[in-house]
Amino acid sequence: MVNIETRMGEALKQVNLSNTIVDASSGKTIGILDRVTVFNANEDFKNNQPFAVMVEGDTTTSRAPIGTAPTLRDNNIRKVTFNRKRISTAIEITKQMLNNAGFDVETYFKKLAVKRIVQGIEQQMFVTGSATGSEDDKIQSIFATPSLWKYQVATTSAGTGKVTVLKDQMQNALTEYCGNNGKISNDMFWTFNMGILTDVLDKNGNSVQKDDNLPDGAYARLLGKSVYHTNYMATQIDTDTTVKPLGILMSKDSYGVAISDLELTSVSKTRNGTVVLVVEAWVDGKVLNQNDALKILVPSTAF
Repeated sequence: MVNIETRMGEALKQVNLSNTIVDASSGKTIGILDRVTVFNANEDFKNNQPFAVMVEGDTTTSRAPIGTAPTLRDNNIRKVTFNRKRISTAIEITKQMLNNAGFDVETYFKKLAVKRIVQGIEQQMFVTGSATGSEDDKIQSIFATPSLWKYQVATTSAGTGKVTVLKDQMQNALTEYCGNNGKISNDMFWTFNMGILTDVLDKNGNSVQKDDNLPDGAYARLLGKSVYHTNYMATQIDTDTTVKPLGILMSKDSYGVAISDLELTSVSKTRNGTVVLVVEAWVDGKVLNQNDALKILVPSTAF
């Protein structure tokens, strides 16, 4: 028992979770989390202290024609505070795994621990998180203020519960998002609800999504921006049950996740020799740019 606890504990110490999530050189995608801003809050969270960052609340630029004076703006710099919430997973290591000399059980354990913790955070971001994230067991939902961020697009049925959208509708959403935020950067991306939105089409019914030269984890490119899928999109984003989110247009600075390193907290053994290891991390998530953080794509008519 001591041997497996020591082995797996040392394996976890090799994982810097915040770096693992954002490290593109690993060649592994970590879901949507590696597209948003990730903060290493290990020291603060392990000491039960909040982690705070200063963010720019208004990213709108001041523009003016040549020869005219731009309008002065007082950019809204504000403090965002992350408070730790525990997220954990139990991983079973069978006797066969332990006794198989050709099986790298430490690598298996590390990868599975990271995958499950990250999936748990993503599920909170898109489904089970709350409007404020002030609860001890919830982070802030990415749909925190749907009344500000909803963007209606016309849809066409693609079968029961599924739709397509015309390219012009998505172009308008992108243009408005860029205009409101003064953004022309490459860190914007789409996240589609893969259970509902099947494709984006031109007026002739041809798909306009491209599949060449894609970054890791993306399944397509639309209007020059990468498209990602998630299995954790909410079924509704406010009290109206007919408003099903089709997807989100956002950027890296739309949402932030503060996270600690992984820790092995308990080890137990079952009667059949299987070892159960409990891994935990401390985490919190917040919307960073409150003014126009993202565009939540919703159908203009219920389907």
